[in-house]
Amino acid sequence: MGYANYRFFNHVQSIALPVLAIAATHAAAGGALRRWAWFSLVSGFAFLFFLGGRATLSGLAVGWLICAVCARGSAARLLRNLLLAAIAGLALYLLLFVIGPLVLGMPADRMDASRTGSVHARFELWRLAWGYIVSSPWLGIGPMHYAHYVNPEAAHPHNAYLQVAAEWGVPVAVLAIVLALTGLHRFMSRLRSTTDERQAVVGAGLLLALTSALVDAFFSGNLVMPVSQLWFAMVVGWAFAWYARQAPASDGTGSTAAGERSLIQWILPLLLVSSQLWLWWSIWPEWTDLPAHLDRVKAELANNERLNPRFWSHGWF
Repeated sequence: MGYANYRFFNHVQSIALPVLAIAATHAAAGGALRRWAWFSLVSGFAFLFFLGGRATLSGLAVGWLICAVCARGSAARLLRNLLLAAIAGLALYLLLFVIGPLVLGMPADRMDASRTGSVHARFELWRLAWGYIVSSPWLGIGPMHYAHYVNPEAAHPHNAYLQVAAEWGVPVAVLAIVLALTGLHRFMSRLRSTTDERQAVVGAGLLLALTSALVDAFFSGNLVMPVSQLWFAMVVGWAFAWYARQAPASDGTGSTAAGERSLIQWILPLLLVSSQLWLWWSIWPEWTDLPAHLDRVKAELANNERLNPRFWSHGWF
């Protein structure tokens, strides 16, 4: 499937399956898009059961319940379709990987990972993160520095919230959580007030994808892996755009609001461009002499011939 680790695929599924549910519900009935969406959704659940993605299944279940409670009727069709796809995916998994091999006299084909060892490893990684938090609660040990200190398990704690608290400090972690919860609360309020049924389906699917990913982040590294990071950034941007398009009609302050939006639309790109220019300026000396830098990493830091990612060359990763 093109993934170095099948868990990376599960990280993507936490977001991709709700997005596929949007397509399966929102697309025109009988159209090719809806048929492909259903095919991908059902087969995606079959792979999820085969791989035993516990964090992804937990995230989808919690997201489903949150949408059922908070979105109420606007999410009914999407939640029904997601549940039907999960049941069909379970049946497909049993047929292809359990019943089929049994009928053919073959052993059942399933992932044989050490579940107990995986849970124990997480507890150890969380204990390490807690130790880093206690050692530097205000400013943290530094971005990406969980991987700087050698440990026998992994380069991140498999918990995004503990990782932010350990690397950036408790105040930043609390601020990030408060901002995320505030954004979700406002998104839910906008979703409940939406009268367009088709847009409500999209909003409910986005809410499910966001909550699923955030729950998954309690138990995995989905927010530190590049592919799932990209999916998360995509769905967050989509949620912002959906929220803005569902804004209520102007109450007479439209010109003021438009002026504020225009100011933000100028300031944010300017800040983004400035940050990128500063980043390129800071790395330019290293970039112009990259072979020497890589030789130093291999000889002095990593002590091997493999070109590891720069941030992790100093640590176990």
